[in-house]
Amino acid sequence: MRVQNTCGHKVCFSVTVAARRDPQFSIKANKTEDFRYGGTLWAKGTGLKRISC
Repeated sequence: MRVQNTCGHKVCFSVTVAARRDPQFSIKANKTEDFRYGGTLWAKGTGLKRISC
């Protein structure tokens, strides 16, 4: 999943994936990153939620 952060500070978020888990990730300021879960690059997720770091 590709996520872009255009803010000037680090952002943390969780994503609901098919494995019925909500893995938590963080992304640095002004970055675009690809995230993997379970060893594979997953393209679908629902419930992208911003959380406190």
